[in-house]
Amino acid sequence: MSIPTANTAQDGAAETASAKDRACETLAGFAREGVDVHRCYAVQALGHIGRNDDVPVLIGCLLDEDEDVRSDAATALARILDPRAAPQLLDNLIGDPCGDVKTAALSALTAMNYTEVVPWLRRLVVARDGEIAWDDDEFFAGGWDDWVDLQLKAIEALGTFQEAAAVPDILAAIDDEDGQDVTEVAFRALPRMGDAGLNALIAFLDDRNVRRRRRAATVLAGLPAGVANDAVIKSLKDPEAEVRMAAVRILAQKNAADPRLVPLMQLGDPGSRAEVIGLIGAANADKLPALLDDDYVAVRAAALAAMAQVPPTAIAPTDPLRAKLHAHARHDEPAIAAAAAPALARYYPEDRAVLAEIADETSRPAEVRLAALSALAGSPDDRTVRLLIDAVGDEDRRVRLATMTALADLANGSESFAGQATETLLAALRGELVAEPEPEEEAVDLPANDDATVEDASAGDTAAEDDAEDADAFPTSTLDTILSPAGEAIAVDSEDDGETLLSPEDLEYLGLVGKGPKKRKIDIKAALAPHQDVRRFAARVLGDVAQDGVAEALADQLGAEDKDLVLAAADSLSRLAAKRHGLTADMTEALLGQLRGQANRDARVLLVRALGYGNYALAAQTLINGLADTDAFIRMESLKGLARNGDEGTGIARFLDDPDSAVRLTTAQIIAARKDAGDVPLLAGFAFKEEGYHGRETARMLRGIDADAATDAFLDALGQDERRRFWQVAIQALEELHGTGPDGDRTRTAFASI
Repeated sequence: MSIPTANTAQDGAAETASAKDRACETLAGFAREGVDVHRCYAVQALGHIGRNDDVPVLIGCLLDEDEDVRSDAATALARILDPRAAPQLLDNLIGDPCGDVKTAALSALTAMNYTEVVPWLRRLVVARDGEIAWDDDEFFAGGWDDWVDLQLKAIEALGTFQEAAAVPDILAAIDDEDGQDVTEVAFRALPRMGDAGLNALIAFLDDRNVRRRRRAATVLAGLPAGVANDAVIKSLKDPEAEVRMAAVRILAQKNAADPRLVPLMQLGDPGSRAEVIGLIGAANADKLPALLDDDYVAVRAAALAAMAQVPPTAIAPTDPLRAKLHAHARHDEPAIAAAAAPALARYYPEDRAVLAEIADETSRPAEVRLAALSALAGSPDDRTVRLLIDAVGDEDRRVRLATMTALADLANGSESFAGQATETLLAALRGELVAEPEPEEEAVDLPANDDATVEDASAGDTAAEDDAEDADAFPTSTLDTILSPAGEAIAVDSEDDGETLLSPEDLEYLGLVGKGPKKRKIDIKAALAPHQDVRRFAARVLGDVAQDGVAEALADQLGAEDKDLVLAAADSLSRLAAKRHGLTADMTEALLGQLRGQANRDARVLLVRALGYGNYALAAQTLINGLADTDAFIRMESLKGLARNGDEGTGIARFLDDPDSAVRLTTAQIIAARKDAGDVPLLAGFAFKEEGYHGRETARMLRGIDADAATDAFLDALGQDERRRFWQVAIQALEELHGTGPDGDRTRTAFASI
């Protein structure tokens, strides 16, 4: 079967039509006469392109024999909103047995504001109406009733139509003990149905069911100011905290200074009060100092946290307040002390010495010390920087990482301390701040003057050595392997070649019995030893410090024995290169030297990425060589580096056939970035590669080069029967070239397919 396409038509009108018109004419042909899958894609495309001229075709598709086509047609018409489609959509809602088609038709009719559907919506709310067609076979076979979904959609639609007469129907659905819970949807719809709906919703604040009261309170609180004010106040006095807080959260989002909320800062359970303070405390700063004497820790901590969020001028400084903040900063309760630190720094910056002492007291909880350090780092002085430097080697990892992050911020943003902070991080990188501990020898305590015991001990040592040797040996049979402790090597000795691997069947059986190889467990404490941790994290944060000497120091670590340190340094070098938009010739030479001897695959990728920003005269050949690397990431980074320097060359097109999808897509993006109309045939051909794997992305690229020429290329494919297997790709490409999103912009993402 051949589908007529616009570019094969002989009349002059077709030849002079716009690319969009030609595309839509072809898509309409597929929507009418294509196979089912092509009809679906064509209908979807027409809907996203959104021409009113295509509405008659889409209306015809509402009668298609395939339910997916009918559903897609209704969805497409919901986007175009042409009233000509409404009568047929109503017929589909009533007479089409497919639930998906009914749902799509209902959505379209609602979007069109087609009021003739309202009586049917009311009937759908109450029951599975007998005058409406249903797929009974599907219901009995699958056990799902499509009416359940349609009932909810009907309630939503009645709210959109503001149909006050439907309020009793919705209330009946809510009270139906045998039906589904529709309150969440119904409560949102009721206020849109005039006074009758609003009063019905308010009545639910007296319901015995807490969930209903909570949902009603949530909706009422979200109504415009002045609407149902008494009802909102009533919900704020509900005996259940979850009802009160549901209203508070909505009201606080709308207006944190809402006076109706202020009493709740002092009323209710401590947890609710603390949450209220967190929501509205900053907007009611004058109420916060009084809460510092509250009996509950959560309330005081919330008040202190809110105080730290408001300007110092919002609360009048007094000696009693100062004393309270001092006392709270040294409080034994970590939550209070941690919250007090930033408040003290904000209102009494001259009392920084108190925070410095707290930060320096290693006996205090880490969260308290961190809060004090953070408060000090906001406006650093010499003592603060000294504290940060001293804390780099702290025993608590959280303190170590937080202080190095703060030093990195100083290195980038402080005129006074940038140099000192950078030097500290470089020293940490070199391992000069936290020394590696000396290995400890374990002593064996033996009883004195007891020859028998000594002999026994020696025998025990020998036995232990034998056991160790046995543990290293492979089991001698498959049965031994199965019975050996979990996690041991799965190999057996063989007289022929010394070792025989188990068969796939053996491995499968071992997995079933739980005796297969296990993942290696890592000793977290050992992995996070301070001397290693500090160097690794310094390497990471230095990637954001564009200061002299940083790149060289990072390059010096690329030959380290610590694999994680090497990766962190390589990653930071690549980020630093991007930030600085290039590296010096000396730095490029250093990178090249490290790359030549670098065995770590991940580090090689990052080094090649950094070389893409280096001195191109020195790095070019390495990047060119990288195009032939067996590692796809190396090829991809080499391509990017060459393109960044405008030297990807004409031979780049061969990478459109690369076995790795990321390399292929990167190549297409580089070619598309040239904005050369001569590349349209090349990219259009690429859209069909790998069964159209990159079809949509490529069409988006072509849209920015020459959409008309690209349209012709895809229409040409649709006119060739021998390319039938690619028609789906071409149809989707036309959708991307000419489609629009809900906001009128060109389609940016792939649409759902059947």
